[in-house]
Amino acid sequence: MRRTWGVLAAVSVSVAVACSLAAPASATTFCVPSFTAACPDNGSNQLRAKLTDAMTNLGNDGEADKVFVAAGTVTEPGSITASGTDPLEVTGAGVDQTFLTSTSTSNIFLLNTNNRPGIKLSDLTLVVPASFPDAGGNGAAAQIEDAELNRVNVEVRNSESDVFVSLLGDNVIRNARIYAVEGAKVDWAFRSEYASANTTEIINATIEEPTYGFVVTEPNNTLNVRSSRIIGPTAAGVWASSGARVFLENTLIETEGISPITANSTANDPSTVVGAVSSTFVSHVANSFPAIDVNVPASVTAGNVLTNISSSIIRGFAETWDLSVPIGPGFPTATLNIGHSNFDPVGAPGSGGTANVSSPTNINLDPKFAGERDYRLLPDSPSIDAGNPALTLTTDLIGEPRPRDGDLDGSSIPDQGAYEFQPTCATSPSLCPDTKAPKVSKVKFYGKAKSNSTITCRVSEAARLTFRFKPLPRESSKGKKPRFVKVVRKVKAGKVKLRISKRKLRPGRYRLTIVATDKAGNTSTLVRKVRVK
Repeated sequence: MRRTWGVLAAVSVSVAVACSLAAPASATTFCVPSFTAACPDNGSNQLRAKLTDAMTNLGNDGEADKVFVAAGTVTEPGSITASGTDPLEVTGAGVDQTFLTSTSTSNIFLLNTNNRPGIKLSDLTLVVPASFPDAGGNGAAAQIEDAELNRVNVEVRNSESDVFVSLLGDNVIRNARIYAVEGAKVDWAFRSEYASANTTEIINATIEEPTYGFVVTEPNNTLNVRSSRIIGPTAAGVWASSGARVFLENTLIETEGISPITANSTANDPSTVVGAVSSTFVSHVANSFPAIDVNVPASVTAGNVLTNISSSIIRGFAETWDLSVPIGPGFPTATLNIGHSNFDPVGAPGSGGTANVSSPTNINLDPKFAGERDYRLLPDSPSIDAGNPALTLTTDLIGEPRPRDGDLDGSSIPDQGAYEFQPTCATSPSLCPDTKAPKVSKVKFYGKAKSNSTITCRVSEAARLTFRFKPLPRESSKGKKPRFVKVVRKVKAGKVKLRISKRKLRPGRYRLTIVATDKAGNTSTLVRKVRVK
């Protein structure tokens, strides 16, 4: 018995160990600050009053976690933080329904997730509170690392607070609106200053009246900006320096007197690179600043500055570029390349460096925008089909297809600027659907019993003609009874002549119906009475 008990005990221990290994911690769903239809009280979802707790609890159990934030305003006394190593998704009820804010009066990040890299955040609005300091550090909306944000807006209620001012690691930000309420101000909208090489993708962002739009100030930090808008920056739309890289695609920068692009190099850093493809840069006021402002220091250890512009529109600036470079051996330089673009080829007095702007693919003509602050192109714009044919973009700033055959010459070539002209029936009558039926006229019929019958007529366009001969009541019972005859022919526009065999049409009276059908399916009908003698 003693031996049997020992065996059973050993088996029990083994089963217990196996069960514990087979049941790892499961993913947890947190509901903040209440249960909702999206996050119901189902016995497994956990309720948390504070978002920080939901983004921290069980953050290191080896399982991905989810947080659903209900509609309403979630307010915390300090930063809303996340920590842990597990993947985390935080989802609100919508940018117009879920709001995150703080009552802090300190210079802090409203949202700080760098202690939980890889977070996914969506469908909510970060509200930078008016309680943040007005001087000496105004606070910021967020610090993120290796994050993915989708439909996350930022509303600034404080004087000159920053937004995504600390982009660490590789991030993706989609469908964001950055704005300030009346009396407040957005300072730095997006800034990357990571010590290591990193890349942040920004897609479909709208930034309203910031001091700076996109800023990169560290070597090998890259911002890839697509289908985005900066409206009314007061210092710079893009600021790149110290070996940074900024690339714009399908982007609009609309200024009120400052440079859309500013690029610098600094001592002991690699070259700075700025590129823009299919973008529009405009100013609405008499501008004392160039569209592209480049500054290179008198330091042999500084990098060069390279700016490439393609298939873009630059209008409203007194000068298109100003390349400020030192003179002397060993100093870095600045190079500007512009092709397939619409701009005034004028540099600022004293501009140095190398400006390659004389390509025959460039034009200097009124782009003919659709209206005040509407930068779509009118049908007669010279920028239509004037972009680089080698571009592979498939959509424009607002998601319309690109390229289109805007000038209707049979070739689809990208337009210059952020907006691709979309030809329609209203702008190009040749694209209107055909609703006009073909017209049959001048019908003549010649019919004799002992010879072939002949019909002649005219038709207004190419069509399929159907001729139907339906016998009418006979005037005499003599001879063979007439019979129904149908003949179909495809014809070109103009005169039509049709012969009908004498074997088909017997003597008698007929109702002749002619139906004309064109390629678009439009039809017309003409009826005549005819006689075969």
